[in-house]
Amino acid sequence: MPDPLPTCSYLDGEFSVFSLNDISGEKRRAALERMFFHDVLNTAAGIRNLLEILPDLSDQYRYETIHLVCQLVEYLIEEIEGGKDLAAAERGELAVHAMPIDAREVLHSVCEVFANHPVAQGKGVVVTEMSGPYLITTDKLLLRRVLGNLVKNGLEASEEGQEVSLGFRNYGAPIFHVHHASAMPEAARLRLFPRCFSTKSPRGHGIGTYSAKLITERYLGGSLSFTSSEEQGTTFAVTLPAGNPA
Repeated sequence: MPDPLPTCSYLDGEFSVFSLNDISGEKRRAALERMFFHDVLNTAAGIRNLLEILPDLSDQYRYETIHLVCQLVEYLIEEIEGGKDLAAAERGELAVHAMPIDAREVLHSVCEVFANHPVAQGKGVVVTEMSGPYLITTDKLLLRRVLGNLVKNGLEASEEGQEVSLGFRNYGAPIFHVHHASAMPEAARLRLFPRCFSTKSPRGHGIGTYSAKLITERYLGGSLSFTSSEEQGTTFAVTLPAGNPA
């Protein structure tokens, strides 16, 4: 009968113990906070600067400045709501409220929001192609958030005097287009959608495209794709399902 196995053993010598922690979530949250506070502080500083010069303006320019301040306040609210939505999407807690909407209204509202946006200075945002049935079923606020992120990225990538154009067509499936004239480098195209990547700088706002893809594919049940070339510029396509979102 073989000897029973020992219940314990002892080893001599020195040993090293390694412990690994996944910090990707912490890095992502840090990037989200950096992006959020950067944009909010910039907008708040712009509002403060306009309010400081308000008493010295003539009646005509005072009225125009008040109108601009109101637009910036609306944008500030949009930024805060966008930050809340992205944080909820990351946690899997973003609510979807699908209803019939008019695609034309969505596109024109996005243009209106960015008409006097700080990143649109010297640039334009226009609606071009629109065809097919305009009535679709999706979450209007989340769709605006997606298109707004893509428009903002397009404006940041554009030169003064250039335009970002939006379009829509619906032949079987609703498709929204956001186009700008600048082409992305090949390296940027291959790494566009991973979290926290930016074509502008290592600490830029690449979260915009990541957020757009996350919301489109996980919550609106659609897909986000893009093409980019020196000849045609860059076009993002948001394709939604024909029926209700997933």
